[in-house]
Amino acid sequence: MSGPTVRVVRGAPAPEELAALITALHALTAYTCAARPSLPPAAPWPRPSTPLTTPAPAWSSRHRPAWQGT
Repeated sequence: MSGPTVRVVRGAPAPEELAALITALHALTAYTCAARPSLPPAAPWPRPSTPLTTPAPAWSSRHRPAWQGT
């Protein structure tokens, strides 16, 4: 037998009680497996370690090209 095993430690449950317990356990595991969202596939390119949140430099702080003069 492969898969999970149920072991009775104390008492002598009736076959109907065992069947109800196994049915409930099976329904619970099927629900938790279906409710778990799958992860998206990994990106084929590396991601930056820090988010790109730095502001862009202002145009007024840029140097003028040499051909325009000062």
